[in-house]
Amino acid sequence: MGYAASQTMKTHTRIATCAAVAAVLAGSLFQTYFTFTPKAGDYASTFVAADDLQQRMLGNSAAAAANLDPSFYRIEERDRTVNLDGFNGTHGTTTWWSVLPASMTDYYIGLGLSDVTQNCNFKGLDGRPGLLGLASVRYLTCKANNRDFLPAEYELVVSAGTENVSENLVFEDVRALPLGYTFKSCISKADFDSADPLQKEQMLVQGAVVDHVPEGFELTDLQFDEREVDFEVVGNENATLGTQSLAIEKAGGSVTFSAQVPDDCQLYLVLDKPELAPTKSSTTMTVKRKGADGQYRTKTTLSNARYNWYVERDSLVFNLGYGGAGANEVVISCDDDCTVSFESLQLVAQPVESMQTAFDALGSCVLQNVHVGRDFITGSLDAPGDLILQFSIPYSSGWEARVDGEPAELFPSGGMYLGTTIAHGKHDVELRYRTPLLFEGAIVSLVTLLTLITCKTARKRPKVALRTAPFVITQKTHR
Repeated sequence: MGYAASQTMKTHTRIATCAAVAAVLAGSLFQTYFTFTPKAGDYASTFVAADDLQQRMLGNSAAAAANLDPSFYRIEERDRTVNLDGFNGTHGTTTWWSVLPASMTDYYIGLGLSDVTQNCNFKGLDGRPGLLGLASVRYLTCKANNRDFLPAEYELVVSAGTENVSENLVFEDVRALPLGYTFKSCISKADFDSADPLQKEQMLVQGAVVDHVPEGFELTDLQFDEREVDFEVVGNENATLGTQSLAIEKAGGSVTFSAQVPDDCQLYLVLDKPELAPTKSSTTMTVKRKGADGQYRTKTTLSNARYNWYVERDSLVFNLGYGGAGANEVVISCDDDCTVSFESLQLVAQPVESMQTAFDALGSCVLQNVHVGRDFITGSLDAPGDLILQFSIPYSSGWEARVDGEPAELFPSGGMYLGTTIAHGKHDVELRYRTPLLFEGAIVSLVTLLTLITCKTARKRPKVALRTAPFVITQKTHR
């Protein structure tokens, strides 16, 4: 490369660098102007000091729940939009901007959870009793003004007074399953995938859902007892409910219908194949239940492909809570004028007796003496027969299991959890986690680093000037 070409390349590099710096500065000034000008409001005052923020988080109800039981249990934080478990040192059901395994995403969306508001924001398990139990959720928190119709078996354990409606209350399920519990039979993943969301929840507590049935295990004799509840539209405000659509004519429009709710049931509103018309990219749909025992409110974000965090759903299930038998009203509203289409809209009642019976069976043989370390879990159990031990831990290929010191096969179980087979008798169980491909990745990184060092060293070697012999003209002598 000639000297002139080299200088031209350097000039172009300087120009590109200056252009990049100018673009960054312009973007920063643009953002600052639209954030901190009077037109934008006093945006800076909405922030708090880091110490104050941590103090607020550590003083919340989740931290209080963490101090109630020293063993491993999870907390379902209702009315929360961020994951506070990192601050509190707790185990929760919320994920926010996390790298999620596909099995976990399929589990949350496949069960129609309304707590999935964006494809990156899973707020929890929607308070659904079957899912809470399988996740080892012992504590549930909520605002004081949304405490009615909580799942059966949950009792208030922490409250500083209920006069403040925004106060966080802590409820406990004393029958919650521990980190490991057992099944006697299996359900094929294919049968599970073909069921509707509420049937899936019942299947998950009746047998271990597995890709391949282990040798020696039988298929579960499934029993379903949910039933549809008839309802009647009794009012509307700037909205119309059709057989397969809900048209909201003005922001905040709503439709109200009444129903007779059976006794001792969990109530759900189910939308099959919901789809938001493209006139809006997203809207917040709120469902409120009102009855003699109080009221309960839940909401989600409905969206379509125009929305950056679009969630494609086959079904959407709103958990409207437990109890409140008799006359009830259900109000559906949206924050925007929009049209939502669906194949069907149903009110469904799920008797809690069958769910409680299933959990009694699951709790008859559980992992005991559990110790949770940084990258390992140990425990023991006495199996009355050949069983499938399911851990309430999301499946990952990084987990390795040993039973009585011998390697044991781990497989996906229960939709997104870990499972292994256990033979009859007393056993010590150990789980250890190693980041998948960590060693292989370290080798690749080391080789890359050595290659870069070698190339850099080679470029810095001094160039040796070539010496040329002088051009000598000899004269021949003619004789």
